[in-house]
Amino acid sequence: MLNIKRIKINHLQQPWGICGEIRTGWEIESDKRNVFQSAYRIQIGESPDFGTLIYYCLRK
Repeated sequence: MLNIKRIKINHLQQPWGICGEIRTGWEIESDKRNVFQSAYRIQIGESPDFGTLIYYCLRK
């Protein structure tokens, strides 16, 4: 199983009122050995259905 934990934006776990550049970070937790991440997609929306995106980032 793979889990993402300790999600941070600009080094904060509860970022409110962030302006300017957004820097994201997180930790990956797995029950298997030698698991690593090769790509990611981040979406931040105004609502849970992501109808209006505030931020979007894709890294392959």
